[in-house]
Amino acid sequence: VKRFNQAVQTGASFIVANGNWTELEPSDGKYKLDSLNYLISVSKQLPVSYTLRIIDTVGRNVPSNLRRTRWNDRKMRSRLFKLIDAMTPLMKGHVRWLMLGYEINEYMNRNPREAKEFIELYRATAAYVRNRVPGIQVSSTLMFSGIDQLDGRLAGLKQDLDFIALTYSPLKGDFSVMNPSVVPGDFQKMKRVAGGRK
Repeated sequence: VKRFNQAVQTGASFIVANGNWTELEPSDGKYKLDSLNYLISVSKQLPVSYTLRIIDTVGRNVPSNLRRTRWNDRKMRSRLFKLIDAMTPLMKGHVRWLMLGYEINEYMNRNPREAKEFIELYRATAAYVRNRVPGIQVSSTLMFSGIDQLDGRLAGLKQDLDFIALTYSPLKGDFSVMNPSVVPGDFQKMKRVAGGRK
């Protein structure tokens, strides 16, 4: 807590956290929200940006009995809504930004046929969350390298994102660092895609 308070005094204005669906719901209908509860108790003075990792870069992060279930299946939606219901009391007044899925573009690169179904689930869940947690903003996280998918296979998602959430690592394919001169152009591209959103 002392170290956290140092971060606040230094000027931190929000805190970033995430949770895997499989950890938050270790068995069907049984929720383990200790990590979120602790985060909220510590970060009382700071708003939270929280990623619910239903996709985690290259893999699905859903309960085992939903691994073969389509994203737009009624069963998937119902289970996700129940998880949101369990999280709602903790999120209200604390979580200002919620991302559904982490670096989803990389998963869609490997599973392009699932994009449309995921977008359907995203839209329904985002609307549900906004209704349950007034004032919250909802998005999905993409890698900067996949930002063009918002004009491609994820174009149906683009206008439904309340803000643009990106991970950004200016690296070459061999993981060496790009020349710093690329950064201003990359940031301009982010702003263009955001279209006035944060």
